[in-house]
Order: sequence, then structure tokens, then C-alpha cells
Amino acid sequence: MGPVAYRDQIYEIFADPNTEFETQIKQALDLGTEYLNLSVGFFTRITDGTQKILHATGDHPLIQPGESCPLDEAYCRRTIAIDSQLAIEDAHASTEIPDTAIETFGLGAYIGAKVIVGGEVYGTACFADTEPREDPFVDAERFFVELIADSVGKPSNGGATNENSHSTKSG
Repeated sequence: MGPVAYRDQIYEIFADPNTEFETQIKQALDLGTEYLNLSVGFFTRITDGTQKILHATGDHPLIQPGESCPLDEAYCRRTIAIDSQLAIEDAHASTEIPDTAIETFGLGAYIGAKVIVGGEVYGTACFADTEPREDPFVDAERFFVELIADSVGKPSNGGATNENSHSTKSG
């Protein structure tokens, strides 16, 4: 399946009014890990200097629903500070990712985009892997991640504006 087909699937996922928001997020994260060939996908909420994982796919022990950390120790810290997505093929060689984040999470590759709700940063939609990525992220992949973040933040989806849709269960 090519980039356009993956992008179309994201549109379809979030256009279905009969699918619950949590299911849409899971489907988008699963599709993203497949398309980007990265083992982890996650959606965060950022408040008061803390990043909390609301939804996740993959088996990274620290990137699971309910887990949280100080934003200063997160890969997403830089993501919310810039106007576009952040794509890092090799976190160990990047100045964009804090050393504490690399030491804590051990992710080699990362791509994420901020979720905006009502003109304010709500959180992030991100994908990552413990191994660095050999090939650079191409424009279609960057757009794909931004599309997920934009779709999550749209009020028409009942998405991130509905706090009740983000109930998390640890374990």
C-alpha cells in the first residue's frame, strides 16, 4: 500500500461517525506504526509541564496508557515548540532530543506532531522505535503524522476536546 492509500485510510477512520474516538485513535496508531515501520505509536496530553500517555500501541514499557513524565524529559518537548512536525531518524545524533529522554526511553527514531485544540497545544501524536532509522522521513510520512494530529484535534470528531473520551486504564 502506498502513501496515498495510507492517508486515505486516516481520512476514513476519522470520518466514520459511528466509530468511538478511542477506537479511531487505536486504528490510527496501528496504521501509523505499519506505514512508518516504527514499533511504537502514542497519543499524549500535555498539561502543567507533564506529558501523559493517553493511548499507545507497541510494547515499550514506558509508553503505555497512564504513564507520564516531566515534559523536560520527553521527546515531545521539542515537538510542541515548533510549527511543524519533528522527525528524528537518529535521536543519539540529534540535538533536538534531550539526553534525559534518550536515557529514559531509549528511542532511536521519532516522529511527532502537536495536537492543537481551540488554538492551544493539547498534546502530541507520535511514532517511534528503539532503533535509529536508516532512511530519512520523507514528506509523505511527515504529512501523514500531521494529518493524524490534526484529525485528533478536530472538534467535529468529538476528539481531544472531549476529556471523557480519554479515560485511560493502566495495565
